Amino acid sequence: MILIAGLGNPGTKYAKTRHNIGFMVLDKLNSELKKRGHHINPFKKIKTHEALVASGDVDGQDILLAKPTTFMNASGIAINRLSRNHNIPTENIWIICDDMDIPLGSIKIKPKGGSGGHNGLKSIAQGLKSNNFTRFRIGIWSNESEEVTSKEARAEFVLQKFHKNEHEIINKQINDMTDAIELALKDGLAKAMNKYNK
Repeated sequence: MILIAGLGNPGTKYAKTRHNIGFMVLDKLNSELKKRGHHINPFKKIKTHEALVASGDVDGQDILLAKPTTFMNASGIAINRLSRNHNIPTENIWIICDDMDIPLGSIKIKPKGGSGGHNGLKSIAQGLKSNNFTRFRIGIWSNESEEVTSKEARAEFVLQKFHKNEHEIINKQINDMTDAIELALKDGLAKAMNKYNK
């Protein structure tokens, strides 16, 4: 089984903010997989996991889609519980998240690695006691954005909604990431990385 988790903050206050791009991708992925004939259940809140979860399969591969209902900085609680309760090895955990160090319009797939200052990834690494999980990172930094250097300014930036002139780019990124994940499920991470990492 592969656990595919999109990171974000729960609640309408944070919906459609930059930090919630992981939730947006997972919603799109769930919808597209159904449209393409794969068996995927609707998201259901599971209190013991502290996540919204949908199970299914893609070409015979069992998958678990999850949106932690903890806040971003405590994402590791949900991921660790899902991993332990479903006996999912760390190398079969795929995390979708925003990345300020990648420009808007780009996506990057990377097995293993550090947190890069992302508190959600840091929490997951601490919960799993391992960095051996795959990151599906989505660029949220725009050249039109004001320079953000301090920790406080970065925290404020990721909680902003996307500008109107960024919506077309973001929608393409979400579609590309959805396609990249489906390709990875079908043909492996290496093929998805070769096609989508630029």
